[in-house]
Amino acid sequence: MTFLAPIAGIVAAAITAPLLVLLYFLKLRRRPVRISSTLLWTRAVEDLQVNTPFRILRPSILLFLQLAALACLLLAFARPAIQAEGAGVGRMIIVIDASASMDATSQDGNLSRLEYAQDAAIDAVKRFSRSASEGFEAMVISFAARARIVATYSGDIRLLERSIRAVEQTDQEGVVDGALKLIEAQLARFDESAAAQRTRVLLFSDGDILTGAGRASAGLGDADFQFVRVGPAPGAPLDNLGVVALSAKRDFEDPGLLRVFARVLNTAAEPRTAALNYSFNAERIGSQSVEVPPAEENQPGLAPTILELRENRRGVLTVALAGDDELNADDAASVAIAPPSNVTTLVVLESRQRTLAINLLERVLEIATTIPPIIYDIDEYERRRATAALPAHDLLIFDGVAPAAPVDRPALFFGVAPPESRIALVRDDAQEGASRRFSAWQRRHPLMLSVNLDSVIVEGADRITVAESPDDDARLSSTTELAWGPDGPLMIEQELGATRRVITAFKIEESNWPLLPSFVVFVSNLVDRLGVGPGAAAGLSFSTSDVVSAPAPPGARELVLTGPRDFSRTLSTSATGRVSFGPLAIAGLYTLRPALDDHARFPVNLLSERESAIATRDRVEIAGRDLQGAGVEDSAPSEIWHWFVIAALAFLTIEWLAFAWRMRI
Repeated sequence: MTFLAPIAGIVAAAITAPLLVLLYFLKLRRRPVRISSTLLWTRAVEDLQVNTPFRILRPSILLFLQLAALACLLLAFARPAIQAEGAGVGRMIIVIDASASMDATSQDGNLSRLEYAQDAAIDAVKRFSRSASEGFEAMVISFAARARIVATYSGDIRLLERSIRAVEQTDQEGVVDGALKLIEAQLARFDESAAAQRTRVLLFSDGDILTGAGRASAGLGDADFQFVRVGPAPGAPLDNLGVVALSAKRDFEDPGLLRVFARVLNTAAEPRTAALNYSFNAERIGSQSVEVPPAEENQPGLAPTILELRENRRGVLTVALAGDDELNADDAASVAIAPPSNVTTLVVLESRQRTLAINLLERVLEIATTIPPIIYDIDEYERRRATAALPAHDLLIFDGVAPAAPVDRPALFFGVAPPESRIALVRDDAQEGASRRFSAWQRRHPLMLSVNLDSVIVEGADRITVAESPDDDARLSSTTELAWGPDGPLMIEQELGATRRVITAFKIEESNWPLLPSFVVFVSNLVDRLGVGPGAAAGLSFSTSDVVSAPAPPGARELVLTGPRDFSRTLSTSATGRVSFGPLAIAGLYTLRPALDDHARFPVNLLSERESAIATRDRVEIAGRDLQGAGVEDSAPSEIWHWFVIAALAFLTIEWLAFAWRMRI
């Protein structure tokens, strides 16, 4: 047992204990009264024998009971607490989940999960600071799609409290990997001499987070992890309807016909009727009712819907749910609609010789873009590029060959690394000619939606590696692994400024993928994500984790981006004449001024089944550790002063009964 306020208890004891004992030293002062006889006043005579202000302290059961009651009250005043295992740590890292699901409100609608997490984190800081045997210090990290340090190590409790309150809610998915890297970097600051003072990491989350496949990290050392769950208990009733998918595509044969696809999620245990309102440029164009099935076995109900309309104008189409629920970020989603256009593609080969795989690729591209692709060999491509006779294409595909100079257009590289990139393709000599299969892939990534790689066989694929340092290209914003083989990633996506490129570890001829239906789906997704034609241009939108950028008007040096929640940011154009916004963490419609007409409005949506499900979990796997959800009081000192107050009341009750027994007639 420890005392959280020992000084206060000592001071109170130094004042009250002597006063209580002094009362028993004092002699009672009585008024003299003449009486006829003292025969019946034996005890009174005994008291009159000493006529001094003080008397000798005599044993008294009442004194002992009063001292016991006073001792209990003084102990309670010193705030006794039971020390939990490891609670005396002097260093602590507060990690707070700020993903979209943390904005879900409680059933009474008073506080969000993030606000509950902030309250619990502040309580943890106060508890641990009182119990630390040495100087206490803590830092604060928040995470969603990306992690950031809110406050570095500090022992100022008020500063830490303000920092915890400063954690901002986002509409992004929760990915804890970035926070783990920050924790590793902080732990690396302390040498082995400080190992005795363990660092406690407190994760405040609803538990529905994404991790790096549970991989252990040696950099986390002996850090003591604890997961504090916020939100309702797993399996508790949830009430949320959300738009989790939205896309708009024009009919290939009739480009004036626009089809809008949406999917609605239901977390309730009973079926719900969702009222969808459609608007174009803030003008209502229709509504639709969708019957959404109930959630079953911890899986929310999903219902797709399609709306067809004739629209050739440029504008923003918004789908909104009517009514209130526990999460607001997914109640509406928007997509930017562009007039009909076509995607032009260029395929660059090693030689003029056509293979079956290339013929199939050509046919699939023609179906996806409505126009046949142009096919060059690498020599013709370089000759045209050198003479500035290379046509401007919306999408470039390189099969087994890399251009001599970087390309500034969206591109797909089969079995080759782009020039001036941080990517290298490594082939193990022992695996030369061996067949490989995909072991996993990101099924929810836009490029991999509805793509099944189970039947794909690759002959002698390379392994993709990405250099750690981004110094070779400052424009490189992110790298995303899309699919993995037994030895590492086989497919990745990179963002270079405003341009996306996809790299595979194998040539198209080295696999049976072109023979499978999933290849058609992948190419269609590729055109939608990287192209600017009837797939993507008809319905352009961004997620809250995407890096958003746009070309700036000629001569513009500063632009202003405005958005929801009074968002406003002044931006500067880059040397290439583009402006990059980075990820916009709050869902809504953003407007850029001044801007080209084609790049003025940017719809940013949540569109995440995981976050809209607002599920909670009692167990999470972090860095290879299985963590059971617990409360702050399970690791911090648990105060037991109220038991001492109860004991003091009990002693006072016994003392009153004893006094009444002595005073009975």
